[in-house]
Amino acid sequence: MINWKALIFLPILFMYGCADQVSERHGTDIDVFPVTFSIQLVKSKKAEVKLSAFIDIHESEMKNHGVDIQWFNNKGKKWANELNKKLISSGIDKKVIVIHQGKKATSHFDMKVSLITPKVVVSHCEYATHYNIGTKADGCFTENARWSSMVNPQKMLLDTTNLVPKAGE
Repeated sequence: MINWKALIFLPILFMYGCADQVSERHGTDIDVFPVTFSIQLVKSKKAEVKLSAFIDIHESEMKNHGVDIQWFNNKGKKWANELNKKLISSGIDKKVIVIHQGKKATSHFDMKVSLITPKVVVSHCEYATHYNIGTKADGCFTENARWSSMVNPQKMLLDTTNLVPKAGE
């Protein structure tokens, strides 16, 4: 007597054995580090040139991530307010510019300008060869380029501060 269940199951088993096995796709490994750029100056003509060069180099980061201006004395306060007006006129939103007084005892400078930007470090991609097709992660170069080109990569990461339950919850 023919077993009908085996007759139906046998062709399915043979078709599955011929199917291509696709490995599970893993995303790229990334690390995002905060990088701080800062300059501390005593007001002079030479310092004005250095400050202008610093702003020219980091203008796009200032527009995207903001800038922190600390002043340490009255001369620095006046200079910081002038810089604030200059940055606003150059197109930087006044909401991302923070001006505050620093501790005079910790600095002999008039003013400090600093900004923090995220730096993305991506994993190394290995080239596919005919020996390892289907075993390596596909799209590694594309994923790495996508992460490296992001303006605010830290916004794409999971915010772990909300995962910790607060006392009484």
